This record gives sequence, structure tokens and C-alpha cells, in this order.
Amino acid sequence: MSEEVYREGLIEATKLTNNHLHAFIVYGSHVAGYARPESDYDFLAVVKDFKEKIRYNYLDLPSGLEASILLVDKETFEKDMERAFLGEFVAGRLYGSYIPLLNKDYILEYEKILKMRTIIEELIDLYSEFESFLPNLMVPLEYFLYSKLKKRMAIYPPVKYSYTKTFFGPSGEANTEFSLRLFRVAAQELSQKGILELVEDKVRIIDPQVTRARIEDFLHHLHQIYRGVKSYLVHAWAGKVGPRIVVNEFRSKISRAFRKYEVPEPLKKPYLLLKLSDADVGFFYESDLEKTIEDTLGSECEIVEKEKVSGFLSTLYRLRVEVKEEKGIYVYKNYSDVGRLKWFPVELWALTAAEFSAAPKTRLSNEYLYLTKLRKLGFNVPKVLAVMWDEKSLLMEYVEGTTLSNLISNKVSDIDLEGVAARVGELLSLLHSHQICLGDAKAQNILVTDEGVIYFTDLEQANQQGNYAWDISLFLFYSARFPTEKGKILRTAESFIKGYGRHGDPAKVAEASSAKYVRIFAPMVLPDTLKSIIDLCREDRTK
Repeated sequence: MSEEVYREGLIEATKLTNNHLHAFIVYGSHVAGYARPESDYDFLAVVKDFKEKIRYNYLDLPSGLEASILLVDKETFEKDMERAFLGEFVAGRLYGSYIPLLNKDYILEYEKILKMRTIIEELIDLYSEFESFLPNLMVPLEYFLYSKLKKRMAIYPPVKYSYTKTFFGPSGEANTEFSLRLFRVAAQELSQKGILELVEDKVRIIDPQVTRARIEDFLHHLHQIYRGVKSYLVHAWAGKVGPRIVVNEFRSKISRAFRKYEVPEPLKKPYLLLKLSDADVGFFYESDLEKTIEDTLGSECEIVEKEKVSGFLSTLYRLRVEVKEEKGIYVYKNYSDVGRLKWFPVELWALTAAEFSAAPKTRLSNEYLYLTKLRKLGFNVPKVLAVMWDEKSLLMEYVEGTTLSNLISNKVSDIDLEGVAARVGELLSLLHSHQICLGDAKAQNILVTDEGVIYFTDLEQANQQGNYAWDISLFLFYSARFPTEKGKILRTAESFIKGYGRHGDPAKVAEASSAKYVRIFAPMVLPDTLKSIIDLCREDRTK
């Protein structure tokens, strides 16, 4: 029966277009497998030199079945595919299943163009949300489809029913794969152009800075609003039909509104499909802390204690968690707007000597990136267990130890402080050899376990190819501000400098004692101690 109906539709379209028909498809509920007995057959006709540009035709086929044929000018069709000229009023039909009845290759080429544009637009939106964190994400091809459909549902709510039935109804799996096949081809072409990477049907953007700037994102969102208004206008413009058709169309939309169906989760929240490139780390776009821990550990739990670590503006917490009568300790770090306050006085204090970022997204991205990078390079850092994006937070393993600042200030004894300082200097030089700067290389951000293992923490200001001399200067002079006897401070500083010299550049140590940096620490370090550390930095160790 279907083949006969398709043939009848093609014949009618040929008549309506005076043999100017360029391409022809059938789409809609009958193709997608959710048609009701009263459902129309839906056809799309691409017409050469169609003066009206776009028009709906409702008609009775010779078989007695009702059909709608959307006629669209060929050039107009192409512009809607390439740049949403009609607000995707026509192009939107190619997100679902269809059957090409005439000029299949032409339709496939423009479907690929549509989906290439969709991927790029969705990547722009993702960059707007995730910024520098975006390269850590793996975006499945389904995300591009569902996120686009979600936007279309917001613009034109009646399509909720058809999208739900198409992609999550009886033929949902087949329809989804049909749509993804050209998303796959489009992504492969974008990959060849170096815009993204495609790995097992997952997209990863290579360099967000190459893709977009903020002004482009702003213009995109304006365009998105305009697109929605335009789509409504085109619907009215195209539907030049009589009162009977209008009544039937209205009745159809009202009946859909009252049918009971639930919009599936992927259509409501496509961002839940996003995962990290490191499969061992959980990614939660929206989740409370306890639920995140439960999902990470794979078991129900209870947070029995949440204790703030460090000072007033700190957003670092030690969590004591009970899981199946066993207790564990974890670290929760939030990069909220409260936490950013501590960086404003630091930026003023270190003005001209170093740059700091206060933005929550940037600080979280930096910390995650460099915790991951340092671990891969063999350095000891806390392991990230989960990223909670909505809360701008990380869940990490807890490392038992004491800060190097506590060791220097005599709060802990029986530790080979000089040996630890030398090892810290050596590790910092190795980091610099990998062109990585800590940015915030204070002794209080370095943990030492009872076994003498050294961990770098608080990497939110870490950066690539940054200011190596600043790292050295900050460690040496900021450590000297502690109320500790001068001899111990100088032995620690000398051991650190010797350790750094094993792999590092002596010129960077000398640079660390330049006026550019020293003036920052002068108000907080005793003048005699300050001068002695400067002399240590400038000492000729090549003899």
C-alpha cells in the first residue's frame, strides 16, 4: 500500500510543479512508524524556479488517502539547509526519518550540510557553557541530535509529540540511527578539516579558541531567537489553505496536546549524555553532593561530617562518608563566586609580576586539567573522582599528610625538612621542564605524607609555558614569612635551590630574586632574611 501511495504523491507533485520537480521525499508519522489511522501522508517537494518560494498543498490522493505536499523553491531549500534561511522550517524535516523518492543524492548532500552546520552550532553553545573545560568532554553524536530537537521544541512546542514518537516510539532505535548516519558523515568531514576529533561516534573539540569568540556566541544566540520567530512566520506563509484544512490542522494539534506521553530524558536534558574523556572520572551536569558520591562509589552513603579546610574564604572541605558501615574520607572543592574573592587581593598584590584567574569555570578547568596532566606525567597529586559541573566542584580522594608550610613553621617535627625542600625543588624543576607552571607554588599547597611522599595540590592557577621565576620566588619568599628562626628558613631555601638546580635553569633562580618579585614580598619578610635569600638565589653554583 505504501509504495502505491508514494507513487501517487510523486505524480501529484509532478503535476503541481509543472514538471519542475527537482527532488521529492516522503517523511512524517507513516515513515517513522507511529501513524494513526487518520494521519496524513507528508511529502516534501523541492521545485526549480518556484516563484511562490514555499507553499503547502493539502489534497486527497486517488487512493482516497489525505496528503500534504510542502512545495519549496530549490534555492530557498538550499539556503534553509546552509544557514536556516527559513528558520529551519523546511530543514527541520530532515532531522527525522524520510524516504527519498526522487534525486536521492541531492537530498543526502544537503542533509549532510544541515548536520554539519548543526554540529558547529551546538559546539558553539557548548563552548559558551564550558569554555576552557570543553576539550575534556566527549560529546556523543546523539547529543547533537537531541540538543537540536530540544531547541526546536522550545521554539515550536507541537513537535514534542512527533519527536517523542519518532525517536523513542516503537521504531525509535531505527529512526535515531537513520538520523545519526549523516551526523556521522558530517563529523568525519569536520574531523578531516581539523575542527574536531571523532572517536567511536563521540566528538571532542580540539581547540575552543579556534572555534569561537564571545561576540560570535552572542550573535548566534540572537540568530537563534530570530530563527524561532521566522519559523512561525514561514509556517503561516506556507499554509495558504482553506478553512477546512485550518480546522483539521488545529484539531490535530489540540488532540496531540491531550495525548498522554512523557518527553524522554535525553530530549529534556541532552547534556546528561556528556562524558569525560577519562572514563574513570564521573561527570555530573546536575547532581547534589551525596548523590554524586553514591554514583561514584556505586553504593548508598551518608555524609556524616563536612569540615572546612583552611581559612575563611576557603571552599575546600573534608568529607567523612559512611558507606555500608565503613567510613571513608574525601575532599570536596567548590570553585564558587565566594572562592573567587580570595584572588582579587592576590591579583592586586602580585600586579605586574604574575597573572591569576578568578573565574570559577577557568579555575575548575585548570585544576582538573593539571591534576590529570601531572598524574599522567608521574607526579603525585590527589585523584579526581568526579566533576560536578552545575556546582562548579570537584570530588577528590583524600591524601593524609601535612603541609610543607606546617613543617617550615615548626608545627611538625621529626621530618627531614631540608631533604623534603630539596625534593620539592627538584620536582618543581621537572615540572618546568615539561613547560608547566604551578602559578600558586606556596608551601601550604604542598602535602608531605608520613612516608615523605610529596603531593602537589591547589592547581587552579597552573598554566602552560608560564612564569617559572614566579613559581620559585613565591615558594622561597612566601615561605620566609612564617615566624620561624632565620637559620631554618635559609637552610630550607638553600636545599630547595640545590634541588631545583638538578634539572632547572639557574638563570630562573637568579631571576626569582629580581626587584620585580622581591618588592611584593618585602613587606612581609624581615629585611635581613630577605637579603640572605636574594644572595642564595644569585650565588654562582657553576664553580
